[in-house]
Amino acid sequence: MSLLEHTDSESDQRSDQSVIVLILSLPLKFFRIYVDFFKRRPLGAICSLIVLIMCVIGLFAPLLAPHDPLRSEPPIRNLPPWSEHWFGTDLNGRDLLSRVIYGSRLSLLIGVSSVIIGTLFGSIWGLVSGYWGGGFDLISQRLVEIWMSFPGIILAMTLLVIMGGGIIPVTIAISFGRVPSGTRVIRSVAIATREYTYVEAARAIGMSDARIIIKHVLPSCISSFLILSTANIGGGIIAEASLGFLGLGVPPPVATWGNMLSSNVLIALKPSWWLIVFPGLAIVITVLSFNLFGDALRDVLDPRLRGEH
Repeated sequence: MSLLEHTDSESDQRSDQSVIVLILSLPLKFFRIYVDFFKRRPLGAICSLIVLIMCVIGLFAPLLAPHDPLRSEPPIRNLPPWSEHWFGTDLNGRDLLSRVIYGSRLSLLIGVSSVIIGTLFGSIWGLVSGYWGGGFDLISQRLVEIWMSFPGIILAMTLLVIMGGGIIPVTIAISFGRVPSGTRVIRSVAIATREYTYVEAARAIGMSDARIIIKHVLPSCISSFLILSTANIGGGIIAEASLGFLGLGVPPPVATWGNMLSSNVLIALKPSWWLIVFPGLAIVITVLSFNLFGDALRDVLDPRLRGEH
């Protein structure tokens, strides 16, 4: 083996070792970040754990659910909680705990994906509008104001009447209502960023608008995007539950928290308490955790709030 080949071999080994060390150090790095986050915002850190637990429950629902959520057993229909069925059974004799666990999958999937899609589209719109300004910004903001004049739930209901129910239509319908807020927030960040000296310098040396937006303006908007998305996920889950309660969401027998409430209320004029409490409690805990986690994340990432509390 020549000296050059030996040197290359040693450099490859060192690079492989550095990659391994980096991978092994990531869990420790995330742990330190979380400990620092917990010290600064303990309530937000606890809520982030609750959010993580709810996501794990939804992801591993087939392993965690004690019964088949679609299996009906008429002899045990509408029975209160007991040792075999901890949350009781619904009006069709299905295990309520299993349906709440499976319902978390679609409720979280629709709530999270709709907010991310709507906020992402609105952020791109606001980023371009805020940087370019002028007539394009004037016209686009008038369109956003018209868009915001429609209540989100009414707009979602109208779209679902046209598209029909289902996971994808519900996700699209909810995401439409999240576009204006993302547009306005990111636009304000882009307007402030475009006046910075380094952006003017990049423009002076002839850098293209697209490159300036991607390289200089976009990084300033990422924290606002993360905060906006996290804080609005609770609203997305509420929107999915509301549409499901109104019978416009994912159709039964597929379980979501919203259509569980809807079917129990519509079938029984005065439903049993466990049919309302447990799905409603799942919604309340998840939405509250997302909201508090979003507030804590905003306090940590916003430079103006880092020195407070």
